[in-house]
Amino acid sequence: MEIDYISYSSSKLFLDGCQRLFWERKVNNYRAFFDTEYFAKGKAIHKCLENYYLMSKTKEVFTEKDFNAIFATFGIINKKIIKESYDVFLNYVSTRNYERFNIIQPEYSFDTYTDEGIRIKGFIDLVYKDGDDLYVVDFKSDIVERQYDIQKIIYSVAIRNLFKAKRYFFT
Repeated sequence: MEIDYISYSSSKLFLDGCQRLFWERKVNNYRAFFDTEYFAKGKAIHKCLENYYLMSKTKEVFTEKDFNAIFATFGIINKKIIKESYDVFLNYVSTRNYERFNIIQPEYSFDTYTDEGIRIKGFIDLVYKDGDDLYVVDFKSDIVERQYDIQKIIYSVAIRNLFKAKRYFFT
């Protein structure tokens, strides 16, 4: 089977030395990793942040009830996990204040090509403008910055192609 595009997650998995797991996940479509509570929690928090920023564009208020409803759709019912996740969520949104900027799109989906004709696909968690500058936000629960260099390269190509941005920053 041939891989028809590159994404950050597939390139990171391959380059981190997990070629067997890469093969199982990307080529054989092995789903066990995606069925874990860890994965569901990450997807749920991303969905909460997406909804929070979408609602902030229309001045709606995202509540704890909204948060809990999203977690329930991902099958997460453990009250301790939900409480810990909500605390992380509140800390994140209260310390960043991205909603004060011109939010272009949370969870921006892209599908484009490099200058060499290589197809790249992915999702950018949040794109916003401040004056003439474009900002790319990726929600992370860890702080190991250097492991995201490949992701920044992929996002840079997408931002240049899709937004024709001359100046853009990662945060």
